Formats: sequence, C-alpha cells, structure tokens
Amino acid sequence: MADRLFLPAVFVLLLLIFPAALTAQTDFISRAPFVLELPGVSPERHTKPVVRLNAIDIPKLKVRVLDPFAAKIPYSEVVITLNGNGIRRGCDSSVDGEGKVFLCGRAKDRISGYELAVGKNILEIRATDKGGREYYGSYIIFLGDRTATVENPKWTNAAAEKFTGKKYAVIIGVSDYKFRDAGLTALNFPDDDAYAIADFLKTAQGGNFYPSDIKLLVDKDASLAAVRAALEEIRRKAGPDDLVLIFIAGHGGPDFYSTGKLYFLLYDSKAVDMKNSALPMDELRTYLAKLSAQRVFVLIDTCHSAGVNQKSKSLITDRQLTQSGDENNISNFYVTNQLFK
Repeated sequence: MADRLFLPAVFVLLLLIFPAALTAQTDFISRAPFVLELPGVSPERHTKPVVRLNAIDIPKLKVRVLDPFAAKIPYSEVVITLNGNGIRRGCDSSVDGEGKVFLCGRAKDRISGYELAVGKNILEIRATDKGGREYYGSYIIFLGDRTATVENPKWTNAAAEKFTGKKYAVIIGVSDYKFRDAGLTALNFPDDDAYAIADFLKTAQGGNFYPSDIKLLVDKDASLAAVRAALEEIRRKAGPDDLVLIFIAGHGGPDFYSTGKLYFLLYDSKAVDMKNSALPMDELRTYLAKLSAQRVFVLIDTCHSAGVNQKSKSLITDRQLTQSGDENNISNFYVTNQLFK
C-alpha cells in the first residue's frame, strides 16, 4: 500500500480501502467461465492470471466461455478488452461442445483486430448472465519473456490488513465561481459530489472518518488560500501510518497564456490570471511527494487532470510501478498506460 496512486474513479477507491466489504459478494469464482487459448503459440489452456511466452507475436487469441455458464451468458454480454481497448469487433464467435468461442485476429490481419506489445499486456473478459450475475477474469500476457517456463504463481485470498492509523480527508468541490468570465462557467455537480463523499466517509462503510479530520471546502469556501491551508494542515498532521484522501471536483485547464501549465480552478480563480489565482497541478504533485502518510488516495474529477504528473507521462507521484515479479494490478496498469491520455 506504499505506492501513491492517482485514481480518478470512486469505485476503485472503495476496492482499495475497503476490500473486506466486498467479500460477501465475491464468494463465487468470477473467472470460472473463462479459458484463454493461443493457437499455434502455446498448447496450454490458460485459466490462471499470468501467461509467459517466449514468442513476440500471437496470430490468434481464443477466448472460451465454458458451459454451464455459457448457456446463461448471451454473446452480446461478453466484453473482451486488451490493454484497455475493446477487441470484440475483431473476433469471430461460434459455439462448440464446451460452450461459446471467440476467435480474435491481429490488427494487421483484419479490421478492428488487436495489437500486442512485447512485454506486459493485460487481457480482460467481462460477462453478465441472464440473471444479472457478473463474471470477470484478467490475464497478464508477457511476450518475449525468456523465463517462459516459469509456472504461474498461486493466487490466494489473504485477510485484509487491519488499519490502526488515523484517517484524514481534504474534499474540494467547486460548482460556483466568483469570476465567471473568459469562458469560466458554473458546474452542476461538484458541490453535491463533495458533500456526498464527506457524508459517506463518516459512515462505517466509508471508514468512520472523524468529522474533525475531514476538511470540506465547497464553492465560496474553496478559495485558493483556503485550499492551500487545508492541504498544509493535513500534511502536518498525517504520519507514516495514517491515511490521506484528497478529492477535487471542478474545472481544470491550461493557462491561456502558457498552455503547458495546467491548473485546478477554485472559487476565486480567474481564467485570465491562473498563475496568481488557481492551483497549479504540479503543486499538488509536489505536495503528495512531501506527505509522510504511506496510504494516499487522490480522486480528481476535472479536465486535464493528468497534469498531476504531466512531465513523466505517468500518474505515479512517488514510486514507479515497474517492480520485480508479477504485479497483477490492473488499476496500476491503466493509470500508467491508459488514463493519463
């Protein structure tokens, strides 16, 4: 949990902070219906998450949805993505004695086909049956791996870590702006979202944050000075064993006069003078690097939010995600390879 992530989706936050809350809903094996086959490259039928191959090219991907699950899952409810991109349009569907089959071709062989990169690739399969039950399976496919004989690791469910630190939150939502000029307009929902998140964090499901440890800044209370003061107060309070959550919703954009610089626009920000009235996105990046807390979650619902780390084209604020071993962390993959775009 020491990695600091930028995650622009509330559901990802909930998965990371409160995994135990989902236990009751995930007793069944969600990847059970799926089998991955790589015709002409690997004789194996892959059911485990990690696939290592010496090959650098895969001419066909075959995804099976097995019976008895397949009988209840319509073709239209099967979604296959590779590295964040849907590839179903490049797949031929059929049925055999085992269930439904999707045979997918490369982009160079057919329109809407897939593209694989040497190194790490993420294949995901989602399906929903007629009763509304959802199934999900993911594969990490390593191409050009000289250690392809390594067996897949055993994946087990571990007990959730017991958190004993303090929890702090800075929640910022700006729908109303003091200076509505030069295209700066009001928004409908950031203020409501901020109130809703603050209320949720106070509940048992939300983590039982103490109200005094939540800095809620909405509309006129979310001035540049107030936001900086709240962030600094939390930085001073939060220790290594604590958790810090930061939520920002509102306008975000480039400076009209220096488009390489991106800002969060707060209540008293002026579109024509962002340099002196708005919060630079790289200032938030610097702030995150100074935090002592080892559990930091940042949710940003603004345009141009990739500016939190625009120089490196990565949304990681501290440690890099290139680690030894097999990290089956799909959120991290999207963060570094997809979402920042």
